[in-house]
Amino acid sequence: EYIYNIGGAQAIAAMAYGTETIPKVQKIFGPGNKFVDAAKRYLNQNVSDVGIDLPAGPSEVMVVADAKANPDWVAMDLLSQAEHDSDAQVILVVDDENFAIRVNKCLKEIVLKMPSIESQKVASNSLCNGSAFILEKGALTCSAGREQAMSIIADYAPEHLILQLDDAARWLPKLKNVGSVFLGYQTPESLGDYASGTNHVLPTGGSATYASGLGVLDFMRATSWQENINSTKNNPVLEAVVTLAKEEGLWAHEQAMAMRIAEVNCDENEVIL
Repeated sequence: EYIYNIGGAQAIAAMAYGTETIPKVQKIFGPGNKFVDAAKRYLNQNVSDVGIDLPAGPSEVMVVADAKANPDWVAMDLLSQAEHDSDAQVILVVDDENFAIRVNKCLKEIVLKMPSIESQKVASNSLCNGSAFILEKGALTCSAGREQAMSIIADYAPEHLILQLDDAARWLPKLKNVGSVFLGYQTPESLGDYASGTNHVLPTGGSATYASGLGVLDFMRATSWQENINSTKNNPVLEAVVTLAKEEGLWAHEQAMAMRIAEVNCDENEVIL
């Protein structure tokens, strides 16, 4: 086992092809910025002997909140993703316009409290510009109610979903296209990042429609096996193989099975030619 202090798309290339100092690997895991994500996607399509775990690029969060939520907490949850980098995506879904205005006010105030000018700049580029909540990388949408909010979630397929709702658990069974869910007012996304035990490598860019977060099975390979066909005479399963192969016009497939069936069905004194 080796540890290398490298990163970026160049690290993906080094691990995929191998260099004088870095050995070629079989599979690449982990999230990254848009360049890392693009490099992994390229490998997945063009390098047959190196696998990837899942598309995991710039971070994203969707917060669905009701008017009972704390607007400061909602704003902070949005900023906790916006501060990653300028390509991070943050989306707030509410069904109360006045609450949205309150969150927007909190955002502008909290950004100015961030510990450095650089972090303020990164968050602002990801989230807002000037005096309004801007639809650049961040977005604000008002839904007609819970059902429409669930539809928005399904369409967007967020990496992180925070349900700051008074009945958050009720909606969990309706969620299909989500990387990781955080239920209730008291559950920030940072809990999943650092302490709750769920994996932090999650699908982004809509890939939650077909991919799950990183898990133990991603580090394993499964091999199927079969042995010794059933020796029962006139086995309909074996006959089905012959029928299907014949329908496909695959003569050798058909004969490979038919020969064995003939031996199973013959009398002990018969000679198979």
